[in-house]
This record gives sequence, structure tokens and C-alpha cells, in this order.
Amino acid sequence: MSVDDLRPNYQRECQKLEEQMDHLLRFKKFGERLAWEADQRLRFLYKNRGLTVENFQQARYELRQQEVSYQRILLEKQKNILQRIEETKQSYRHAIKKMEDNHT
Repeated sequence: MSVDDLRPNYQRECQKLEEQMDHLLRFKKFGERLAWEADQRLRFLYKNRGLTVENFQQARYELRQQEVSYQRILLEKQKNILQRIEETKQSYRHAIKKMEDNHT
């Protein structure tokens, strides 16, 4: 087995992980947009439908808590993907080094 034999699998794995990261970032933006829209609806209810200040503040607080939870989950997933990218790179470098050591 040569370095050229390892490269396609390495590139495929890197591409898969990059696609997962892209998907996660799109999902993050989508969630941010939904949170913004929910906040806008709350403001509308407060201004136009007689929502009390207390109810408005409580609803916004709960919305923020959900956003924080959502962001934590996404950050954990992002860290996991980054770790897998690093592990893939290290594994590839290790395999190359092992091949080089076997040929010397």
C-alpha cells in the first residue's frame, strides 16, 4: 500500500466531515433565524395584542434560555466534528509515517 492508496480515503473522509460541518452551520443559521422570528412575534403580541410586560419578559427569558441550550448543543456537535477532523488528519499522517519507516 502506498501514500497514493491512502489519499482517496483520507480525502473522502475529510469531505464527509466538512459537509457535516457545513450542514451544522446552516442548521445554526436556521435556528438563529427562527429565534429572531419568535422574538419579533413576541414584540408584536406585546405591542398590538395587550401582552403584559411580565408575560412578555417571561416569554423572552424562556426564549433566550432555549437559544442558549440550542447553541450549547450545536457547539458540542461542532467540537465533535472538529475533533474527528483532527483525528482523521493524525491517522493519515501516522499511516504515512509508518509507511515511510517501513521503507527505510
